[in-house]
Amino acid sequence: MTLVMVVQLASYLFLLSSLVAAALIAVKQRYLPLRLYAWGITPLAIAAVAVPQTVVVPWRTPVPTSAVEARLDAIVSLICGAVAGVVVARLVAPILYRGFDRSLLSGDPATRGARQFVGALAVAGASVGWQATVGLAWCIVVCGIIAASCLAWGLCRYLPAALRGLNLVDLTVWVWLGLAVFRAWWAPLHALQLLPAAWPEVVRQLFAALLLAGLLWLWNRSSCQSRRD
Repeated sequence: MTLVMVVQLASYLFLLSSLVAAALIAVKQRYLPLRLYAWGITPLAIAAVAVPQTVVVPWRTPVPTSAVEARLDAIVSLICGAVAGVVVARLVAPILYRGFDRSLLSGDPATRGARQFVGALAVAGASVGWQATVGLAWCIVVCGIIAASCLAWGLCRYLPAALRGLNLVDLTVWVWLGLAVFRAWWAPLHALQLLPAAWPEVVRQLFAALLLAGLLWLWNRSSCQSRRD
């Protein structure tokens, strides 16, 4: 058990550091190389293969008993978490990054921001599993809204002039914070369910993702209204 905790903590801290590095690049509105995310998730993939118990939420139950099947399941869990992160990010990206290229290949600021956010949430989703990705996205959005709102409501005037032009409303900047908060309050947040447990897991996750998109739409609308006023 001690080995599992050490490997899990080391891979998690390495991944978290890559998200912090991505935030520091995104906050200055500079180009963020996507290979940074690949370097961040590589130790997590190695840890999952070497010690499958490091996977936070297996992609299926019951957990396999054989070593080979456990390692395959660990890789599938990472892939499913990353795919869930991409799906959730693509769902909310039209609200956060208006007018971005849906192929994510363009170099304009909106598309670049959307591409960075999709990559960050895919990496974060791989670290928690597909069942917890929507809950993680909620945590990221809430942390980002609170941080951005506090800065917008007057804290900016206490910051040095060099820090006032930073792009603090981009959610890529707050993925690391949301992941840290989510992992710190892992048990109660993962156990929180809005729909009956008898409903299929996919349906419950989709419902929570749509609620998240609605929250972001309302926040974005109120932000636009306040800017016009």
